[in-house]
Amino acid sequence: QLIVDSPHVRCDGNEIETTFQYRKNHFSHTPEGLKVSPKLHEYLFKTQLKPKKTGVLLVGIGGNNGSTSVGAVFANKKHMTWRTKEGLHTANYFGSITQASTVHLGWDGEQQVHVPFNEIIPILSPNDLVIDGWDINNKNLYEAMIRAKVFEPELQEKLRPYMEPIVPMPSIYYPDFIASNQECVVVLWTANTERYTDVTEGLNMTAEDILMSIEKSADE
Repeated sequence: QLIVDSPHVRCDGNEIETTFQYRKNHFSHTPEGLKVSPKLHEYLFKTQLKPKKTGVLLVGIGGNNGSTSVGAVFANKKHMTWRTKEGLHTANYFGSITQASTVHLGWDGEQQVHVPFNEIIPILSPNDLVIDGWDINNKNLYEAMIRAKVFEPELQEKLRPYMEPIVPMPSIYYPDFIASNQECVVVLWTANTERYTDVTEGLNMTAEDILMSIEKSADE
């Protein structure tokens, strides 16, 4: 546990409160030259020591990102392991700033001191989240997870008891989001775009000439 001994930090058992002074320079131009005025801004930060029970509602929970995010939370919460051709894997939050990173506090005289990010202040664990959401697809999250093809088959089956009961709440059907990713054609221009042309007064000497020529479909 990190204990901060500072006159700028106050803790009453329910909340922790701290003041922070931010210094910056204000610049102004005067007849005499550039004037620099140091300014001091004081901020007050306050947070609860015991995070409340928190729910998260995901828009598009039945998609690849949504089903993978929910599955990752369950895999970590249940300490799941699974095998691949590379060996045994264990669920983790590697890559998460709050769950897997550390913060450098300073030098204690013998070594550099680092502490886990989530021990600096009380941070809600993803494992404690209550997750639900909406999707235009009414398949349960187990089926969504199978369709996404992100998790290994063994992990998918271990997640099934937790993912299958979750069915997205009905969402607004907006066909543009479906049709736009069903088929895709990319058109690339590879033809020559440069050729010699005469500059003629009244045809292409000015921007106005060019616009008028386009409107008239004039030839060179």
